[in-house]
Amino acid sequence: MRAGEAPAFMAASKSDRILLMCGALAACLGFFAVRLTQRTPYQGNSHLRRGDSIPSISGRDAKGELVSLTGAPFNFITYLNIQHPRNTQYAIYASYLSQRMDRSKANVIIVTGGAYPDLIHMVETGEVKIPIIDDASFEIAKALHLSRDLNASFVIDKSGRVLMGVPTVFSPEDLRELYQSYSLGHVDYFENANAMPATLGAQLPELAVRDLFTGKLTSLHDLVVSKRAKRVWFFVAECPVCSIDSFLGELKTRLATDHELIPVFSSRLPAPTLRSEAEHLHMSDNVYVATSEISGFEDLLFSRDLSNSPSVIVEVDGNGKIIQITSVRLF
Repeated sequence: MRAGEAPAFMAASKSDRILLMCGALAACLGFFAVRLTQRTPYQGNSHLRRGDSIPSISGRDAKGELVSLTGAPFNFITYLNIQHPRNTQYAIYASYLSQRMDRSKANVIIVTGGAYPDLIHMVETGEVKIPIIDDASFEIAKALHLSRDLNASFVIDKSGRVLMGVPTVFSPEDLRELYQSYSLGHVDYFENANAMPATLGAQLPELAVRDLFTGKLTSLHDLVVSKRAKRVWFFVAECPVCSIDSFLGELKTRLATDHELIPVFSSRLPAPTLRSEAEHLHMSDNVYVATSEISGFEDLLFSRDLSNSPSVIVEVDGNGKIIQITSVRLF
């Protein structure tokens, strides 16, 4: 530029200057838009509901395997955007329940909106055996129309049709009931149809129980007789994973003074979770887990007036005959 001459920008016509300014502004906005996209995940606007459909979509799980979200007739998908300790409990129970499912009929999948180290660690240690998909690109979130401030759960069939969609995480008992409802056509609250509901004067159910810490298997009747127990505390809550902390705390306190009490946990509770929580409270013996449904009692609690109670204490005589049943609610 020669002395006395105006800069090229100033020498341009007014319309040219406006165009140049608009171009510069557009470039700046584009730059910041890219930066914003890199820092802010997909926001979404809602979540899918019953009757909506999703395209066939897959993601790689923590082991690098490709997992289809519509790979089974019924797919139970939970999308976790919000990290919370309760989610890890859900993952443990969902994995436990998945091992008991007919895998030709149903899949259980967890998708996370970004890295979830706690869940990945549980996959690596074998505590969780269901697919955990890190939706880093938010492609699955987009397919599910999912807002970034929500956790959500879905039941989706093989064609991609949404059978159920809720903006929350399924409770463990919800998951069990939904699986049975969709894949079996009915919900079993009492799996042993030949056993009678627990009543006064009846014998304790024929039940095999396993020592939580040693793994030793024995019958409940033999255990009651050998320990000369007068009370059996059955823990059969609807959401056992959610209730375990309060129950174990109360159990430890009672066992310190009541040496005629035998605690028996529902088979619905994942034993690794129970063992971990018990050891955290420095408990090392006298805790048992049923190897099957607690015949009579889980039916009693899930279908009668005690349905809101997480447990019952059953008093027995020396021959294992029931003389009293008391519901116990700890929270």
